[in-house]
Amino acid sequence: LYALYKQGTQDPPFATATTPGAFDLLGKAKINAWERIVDEGVTAEQAQETYAVLVDSLKVKYGFGTR
Repeated sequence: LYALYKQGTQDPPFATATTPGAFDLLGKAKINAWERIVDEGVTAEQAQETYAVLVDSLKVKYGFGTR
C-alpha cells in the first residue's frame, strides 16, 4: 500500500528519496517495497489505479462506511 502511494504521488521521486538509516528497519522495509514497484516498471498512473482498487477492496472487506 505504501509503495503504491509513494509511486503514485512521486513525492519525492524514487531516485532522489533519502535512504533510511542503518537502524531504521521500518524505513528500510518501506523503501524496499517502493523500490520493487519501481523495478517492476509501474507508472504513477498505474500505481494510482491499483492503490484505489486496493483501498476500495479493503473498505468492502472490513465494512468501512457501512452501517
